[in-house]
Amino acid sequence: MKSNSYKQHSNFTTMDKEYLKQCAETAWQQLFWSVTLPVVMSWGVSKKCYTLFKEMPTLMLKVSALIHKGWVYISLNEGKDVYEVRVNGNDRIYQIIIRHEPVYKGLNG
Repeated sequence: MKSNSYKQHSNFTTMDKEYLKQCAETAWQQLFWSVTLPVVMSWGVSKKCYTLFKEMPTLMLKVSALIHKGWVYISLNEGKDVYEVRVNGNDRIYQIIIRHEPVYKGLNG
């Protein structure tokens, strides 16, 4: 899947774009490694891009899953230290707490 498309905003500097890209990639990696591969595949992600949404760095995923088809916005709310997940950009928000400690699945000790 091609990644790192960018929704254009005219006032962004190169540093702003790199920060948005870094936040989106971190969100994708944390999301990808928090579930199993079959779950990720079931979402049917066809596009992955990053932008600023409601003044927050945001990963946008175009999905074609069983329950939802369309855009999913995963925004980093740095003040609350959570990801805010919106479907099709509506105002219903699901919050995911960011874990700072590494999570190791399947390792003993």
